[in-house]
Amino acid sequence: MTSKLVERRQCPECAENGRDISQDNLAVYSDGHLYCFSCNYYKPSKEEFEDLTFTFEYLPWRGVNKKTMEFYDVFTRIDANGAPVAIGFRYPAGQRKVRSLVEKDFRWEPVGNTNKSGLFGQDKFTPGAHKYVTITEGELDALSLHQVCGGPVVSVQSASTAGRDCTNSRSWLNSYERIYLAFDN
Repeated sequence: MTSKLVERRQCPECAENGRDISQDNLAVYSDGHLYCFSCNYYKPSKEEFEDLTFTFEYLPWRGVNKKTMEFYDVFTRIDANGAPVAIGFRYPAGQRKVRSLVEKDFRWEPVGNTNKSGLFGQDKFTPGAHKYVTITEGELDALSLHQVCGGPVVSVQSASTAGRDCTNSRSWLNSYERIYLAFDN
């Protein structure tokens, strides 16, 4: 089901931090979920929150094997009919970026502030334990590269947040001698 924008309100997260003076950062959708385009605050709809008709499994996907999915704690949401419907990428502070396999879009699960989440996968590697770290532009790219090459591979949330994500993880990144970037063109 596609949800439509109903109204815009002041975001409670932004208001708490002295932002959103125009009081319109928070989008309210017809299914009841809320999303702030400024700070990425997310609150699920009542149906989303109460929908317990699914299970979670570590399923191989697009050539990434189960072992790699488990290592990065990337789960696949399976509906009551046994069909994969979404993949969740867990970030160090507990947030999950969810990719719908049905609608081909991304959204964030309602845990914390995504502006402070850092790099996907950084919590899987001890700071400075290797000479290098590789940063990719996508979570699936990080999984694929780690599976093929080994070593620490992490990902930014998106190209538009890469600077912020790396800044949030600066001390962790500075523990490595070299940083390789493997971004899309």
